[in-house]
Amino acid sequence: MNPPYSTSENRTLWIDRLHIAWRLLAPGGRLVAILPNGLTFRQDRRHRELRELVKSQGDYRDLPADSFISSGTGVRTVVAWMSRPTLPRCPFADGPTTGTSPT
Repeated sequence: MNPPYSTSENRTLWIDRLHIAWRLLAPGGRLVAILPNGLTFRQDRRHRELRELVKSQGDYRDLPADSFISSGTGVRTVVAWMSRPTLPRCPFADGPTTGTSPT
Protein backbone atom coordinates (compact mmCIF):
# COMPACT_ATOMS: atom_id res chain seq x y z
CA MET A 1 0.00 0.00 0.00
CA ASN A 2 1.05 3.57 -0.54
CA PRO A 3 -1.33 5.58 1.65
CA PRO A 4 -1.82 9.33 1.40
CA TYR A 5 0.67 10.74 3.89
CA SER A 6 -1.14 13.81 5.17
CA THR A 7 -3.81 16.43 4.71
CA SER A 8 -3.91 19.97 6.01
CA GLU A 9 -6.17 18.71 8.84
CA ASN A 10 -4.24 15.50 9.62
CA ARG A 11 -0.44 15.54 9.36
CA THR A 12 -0.18 11.84 10.21
CA LEU A 13 -2.98 10.45 8.08
CA TRP A 14 -0.67 7.66 6.93
CA ILE A 15 -0.47 6.32 10.51
CA ASP A 16 -4.27 6.09 10.67
CA ARG A 17 -4.39 4.31 7.29
CA LEU A 18 -1.71 1.83 8.30
CA HIS A 19 -3.54 0.98 11.53
CA ILE A 20 -6.75 0.38 9.56
CA ALA A 21 -4.95 -1.88 7.08
CA TRP A 22 -3.34 -3.81 9.94
CA ARG A 23 -6.71 -4.33 11.69
CA LEU A 24 -8.27 -5.58 8.43
CA LEU A 25 -5.40 -7.94 7.60
CA ALA A 26 -6.39 -11.59 7.83
CA PRO A 27 -4.41 -14.01 10.02
CA GLY A 28 -1.40 -15.17 8.03
CA GLY A 29 -1.63 -12.09 5.78
CA ARG A 30 1.25 -9.80 4.90
CA LEU A 31 1.13 -6.01 4.70
CA VAL A 32 3.74 -4.08 2.71
CA ALA A 33 3.65 -0.28 2.69
CA ILE A 34 5.61 2.70 1.38
CA LEU A 35 5.75 5.19 4.27
CA PRO A 36 7.45 8.50 5.08
CA ASN A 37 10.83 8.01 6.71
CA GLY A 38 9.53 9.87 9.79
CA LEU A 39 8.64 6.37 10.96
CA THR A 40 12.33 5.80 11.64
CA PHE A 41 13.17 8.82 13.79
CA ARG A 42 10.20 10.84 15.05
CA GLN A 43 9.83 10.54 18.83
CA ASP A 44 6.18 11.41 19.51
CA ARG A 45 3.97 8.68 20.95
CA ARG A 46 2.19 7.79 17.68
CA HIS A 47 5.42 7.33 15.73
CA ARG A 48 7.10 5.37 18.54
CA GLU A 49 4.11 3.01 18.95
CA LEU A 50 3.86 2.40 15.22
CA ARG A 51 7.61 1.79 14.95
CA GLU A 52 7.32 -0.76 17.78
CA LEU A 53 4.42 -2.49 16.00
CA VAL A 54 6.31 -2.67 12.71
CA LYS A 55 9.46 -3.99 14.42
CA SER A 56 7.49 -6.58 16.42
CA GLN A 57 5.60 -7.95 13.39
CA GLY A 58 8.08 -7.24 10.59
CA ASP A 59 10.67 -4.61 9.74
CA TYR A 60 11.42 -1.63 7.49
CA ARG A 61 14.20 -0.41 5.21
CA ASP A 62 15.09 3.02 3.86
CA LEU A 63 14.47 3.54 0.16
CA PRO A 64 16.91 5.59 -1.95
CA ALA A 65 16.39 9.36 -1.61
CA ASP A 66 15.22 9.82 -5.20
CA SER A 67 12.91 6.79 -5.38
CA PHE A 68 9.84 8.81 -6.37
CA ILE A 69 11.42 11.87 -7.98
CA SER A 70 9.98 10.90 -11.38
CA SER A 71 6.52 11.12 -9.78
CA GLY A 72 7.19 14.69 -8.74
CA THR A 73 7.95 14.11 -5.07
CA GLY A 74 11.19 14.14 -3.15
CA VAL A 75 9.70 12.75 0.06
CA ARG A 76 12.12 10.38 1.78
CA THR A 77 10.47 6.99 2.24
CA VAL A 78 10.84 3.54 3.72
CA VAL A 79 9.31 0.23 2.77
CA ALA A 80 7.74 -1.51 5.77
CA TRP A 81 6.34 -5.01 6.00
CA MET A 82 4.40 -6.85 8.68
CA SER A 83 2.90 -10.34 8.89
CA ARG A 84 -0.27 -10.99 10.88
CA PRO A 85 0.26 -14.08 13.07
CA THR A 86 -1.93 -17.05 12.25
CA LEU A 87 -4.52 -18.15 14.75
CA PRO A 88 -3.75 -21.34 16.65
CA ARG A 89 -5.73 -24.28 15.33
CA CYS A 90 -8.36 -25.60 17.69
CA PRO A 91 -8.04 -29.41 17.82
CA PHE A 92 -11.81 -29.83 18.22
CA ALA A 93 -12.93 -27.39 15.52
CA ASP A 94 -13.60 -30.12 12.96
CA GLY A 95 -15.55 -32.35 15.33
CA PRO A 96 -14.70 -35.88 16.42
CA THR A 97 -12.56 -38.00 14.13
CA THR A 98 -13.46 -41.38 15.69
CA GLY A 99 -16.46 -42.84 17.41
CA THR A 100 -20.03 -41.75 17.00
CA SER A 101 -21.52 -38.31 16.71
CA PRO A 102 -23.32 -36.95 19.76
CA THR A 103 -27.10 -37.28 19.61
